[in-house]
Formats: sequence, structure tokens, C-alpha cells
Amino acid sequence: MKKVLFIDELVIMARLGLHDFEKEHVQPVLMDLEVNCKSEREKLKNTQNYSYIGELIQKYVKNRNYDLVEDLAEDIWDLLNENQVDAVRLKVTKLNPPCYESRVKIEKVSCVISQ
Repeated sequence: MKKVLFIDELVIMARLGLHDFEKEHVQPVLMDLEVNCKSEREKLKNTQNYSYIGELIQKYVKNRNYDLVEDLAEDIWDLLNENQVDAVRLKVTKLNPPCYESRVKIEKVSCVISQ
């Protein structure tokens, strides 16, 4: 039996964007994760701790700046792998990205990485 843990809309505060005003302030970024669960239900230490995953990500991005949502997603994917989090899929979503040149309204832009 295969089990997958879904963490939907984990809110991480990050500096994300190309514009100077975006780099000055942290903004909420949504992350959706799918993580393979360990099969040993009786042993809590062998389970995927979603609180740990959220804290790990938040601490990592706290003092970093990202120009692109794709860069942030790639860094988080690498971080999860380095910390033995068996991620299957990661979706990173930036809310209300500014689109000054085109004058269009985009509510969200996302980058998805999967195995």
C-alpha cells in the first residue's frame, strides 16, 4: 500500500520578485506538497512530520531573496531532498504578481516540480 501526505496551501513568508519594492518586503507564498509517507504507523519517529517540513522551509527562505518563483521552487525541492523528505510533487504559488508592462491582471503564478 502506498500512502501520500498532502500539505495544501502552506503559507511561507518570502522575499520574491524582480522589482525593488518586492525585494524590500516579505510576502505570503503558497506551497502545496505531496510527500510519500513511511509505512511504519506505530513508530512516530518514522513518519513525515508536516510541522517540521513547514518550519524547515520557513527558516530556509527567511533571509534569502528570490527573483523568480521557479528559483524558489527549485531551492525548496533541493532542501526537501537534502533533508530526507520524500517529496513527490511541489507547487509554489506567488499571489498577485505585478504585471505593469502588459497591464493584465494575474492572480497567481505557480511553478510545479515533480518526480
